[in-house]
Amino acid sequence: STDRKCQKMPSARLLDIRIRSLPCFEQDGFVWIRPGDAPPAATLPSLKPPPRFVIHAELMVYHTVGLSAHCQ
Repeated sequence: STDRKCQKMPSARLLDIRIRSLPCFEQDGFVWIRPGDAPPAATLPSLKPPPRFVIHAELMVYHTVGLSAHCQ
């Protein structure tokens, strides 16, 4: 919901559970999610191909995993 309150959680009682929302925006067909509260310092460069450029493949990202300092 817009007030960030959890509306339904099967098999659990709601005890004022909330989720944190993240700022996001769409640019050039991509959805960008920015962790943190500060707005981006600058706009991103365009990812649109140059005129008359033909794309022969597309990149599909279904799930990303953040790596931490625990990796060796």
